[in-house]
Amino acid sequence: MQEIEFKFQVPVKKRKALQKAFSLLKAEPIHLAAQYFDTAEQTLAKHCIAIRRRQENDEWKQTFKAVNNAKALSRFELEFDIAPPETTTLDLHSYDAYPAVYKQLKRALGLPLPTLKLLFETNIQRLRVLQDVGNSTVEIALDIGKIFKEQSSVDIFEIEFELKQGAIEDLIALIRPWIQKYQLLLDTHSKSDYGLLAVRQQSYFPAQYQTSLALDRSSSEVEALQSIVANCLQHLLPNASSIARQQYSSEHVHQARVAIRRLRSALKSFAAWSDAIQPHWKTELTTIFQALGGTRDIDALNEDLLPQLIEAGYPLDHLAPSTEVITDISALFQRPETTQLWLELILFTEQKLDSPSKAKLKKHALKVIHALHDKICAHAEHFSQLEDEEKHRIRKQVKQLRYSIEFVASLLDAKALKTYLKNLKVVQESLGYYNDLVVAEALFQQATEPNVAYSFAAGWMAAEKNRMLKLLEQQLMQFSQTKKLK
Repeated sequence: MQEIEFKFQVPVKKRKALQKAFSLLKAEPIHLAAQYFDTAEQTLAKHCIAIRRRQENDEWKQTFKAVNNAKALSRFELEFDIAPPETTTLDLHSYDAYPAVYKQLKRALGLPLPTLKLLFETNIQRLRVLQDVGNSTVEIALDIGKIFKEQSSVDIFEIEFELKQGAIEDLIALIRPWIQKYQLLLDTHSKSDYGLLAVRQQSYFPAQYQTSLALDRSSSEVEALQSIVANCLQHLLPNASSIARQQYSSEHVHQARVAIRRLRSALKSFAAWSDAIQPHWKTELTTIFQALGGTRDIDALNEDLLPQLIEAGYPLDHLAPSTEVITDISALFQRPETTQLWLELILFTEQKLDSPSKAKLKKHALKVIHALHDKICAHAEHFSQLEDEEKHRIRKQVKQLRYSIEFVASLLDAKALKTYLKNLKVVQESLGYYNDLVVAEALFQQATEPNVAYSFAAGWMAAEKNRMLKLLEQQLMQFSQTKKLK
């Protein structure tokens, strides 16, 4: 069955109030003691699978969970009762009677299926209450306890909302006031994930990267767009969770920004595919994207452009300081408004929606791609004469085209696609480098103190910009000769 569950971290300052709310609701107390299993190499985790044995008061259950790649947050779950275990290993033959699960285990582990070892355990005090909303029933659970591995442990304080029966619209309607009142932070990482983090002795989760998407040719346009948005959210939300918890690296910021750019491109390119897209999504995503940009731009310049400057004779080991005020991005991701946005986008991917068109999916996708291709090529001959704002707009169109093609790549001829993307990538990389020069040049021009080295850098970048403008015109002309995808 599909499990639809939302989990949230609770800010320390809101925990007492939340516990009081559960006491007023007369929540049922449950003791949960769980054991999590995998191979020594953590093979199941690498395939996004988790298996646990859990004692709920006096009863024991065994649970299999696996990520549903077609959805943003829901998971496949199989659970059954078991006798109290006598060993700290787990035999997988109990799944012989469940073909769907057995197939996933065989794909992940090979045959014969190995015996799994105990990796870590949890000890949780749960307060649980069932609430009816609309025609649905939702289980709300406050979990307080520890994940432990030998002598080390991790504290747990989180709230979960699980749809027991009914509609996801009702589930999200129930969650909304809790987010606003208790400033809850959406967390896409499970207790199993946190346990593995402890086993690996890591301080934060690795950054999440985009995954490939295979669309069903028979899907309607709106179904395809729902799959595309879900794919973007699978990329974005784990990084957003890490940033909100203030446990992140520069790569989390970069990947969150890439994921938001992909999501904005999808909503813009395929806006005609659904009437359910809300205008304020664009505004809010743009605000978050721009806040992430200042930090990421400086990182990129230090990594890519500064070494070239030094090689050309620049005598310093740093760029001119930025005068831009850097936004507290963790605070931005902690806002209830941001969490509400994530829920709205998840709801969009899960709803049953009508398609405004009955055209074949591939035909509709190519119409979008060809229109973007034509916009880019229209400026090929006179790119160097355009205003900077127009140059930047073409750069964004090139990225939009690249992402749009990636979303629908499974519908297109692989050989022609490879050639097309190769030519497009050349233009995209040159436009990116030119943009780095523009950003860096502005840094040096805004420097408050005169510096001979800064003057050298500004002169070098001006010459580089002129060189790149000539090169970009040639590359855009060559790209305009590339055959359109069919």
